[in-house]
Amino acid sequence: MKVKFKVFIVLGSETDDKLLAESKMTDVLDSLELPWEVWAASSHRHLDVLVAELHLSKRTSDNAKSIYIAGASMSAALPGVMEAIMLGGWPVIGVALPSPEFPDAMDALLSMVRMPGRMPVAVAGIGKAGFVNAATLAGQLAAFADSDFVTILERIQREAGELKPAKIPLRKSQEKTGGN
Repeated sequence: MKVKFKVFIVLGSETDDKLLAESKMTDVLDSLELPWEVWAASSHRHLDVLVAELHLSKRTSDNAKSIYIAGASMSAALPGVMEAIMLGGWPVIGVALPSPEFPDAMDALLSMVRMPGRMPVAVAGIGKAGFVNAATLAGQLAAFADSDFVTILERIQREAGELKPAKIPLRKSQEKTGGN
């Protein structure tokens, strides 16, 4: 029986959806043939709703294995809180997002990577590239259980290389000709 997967993308704020849309992350998930849902729920303001929904998605994951991606800015507690709620067993991938106070997202990034032992959050990056990396990582996780995903991932990676081909050499020193 083929294993089915579903990706839950949880944003700390509805305003983060604009950055998610600009990243084209859901296009990557669609190309990987991974179904997805986007949620907006702050771990500070909506903890009870988040707990209930995560437990519901966990209970209904008998038919589909769940992969969770959490995009958050500022204190960026969301990925760690999700990992704590899930009690392990389901991957949580963090994406650090910029905020007006910290446009480089360094505060969010540090919040995500400073997790205590046995509470892993895989951090895929910052902003738009982080969302795309998270989608790719979700595909790689799915590939462990379904070899069809490996073929899809290889195609997508090959296409990415064609979009930005290597330039070897990009430049080099001018060789001197003639006598010195």
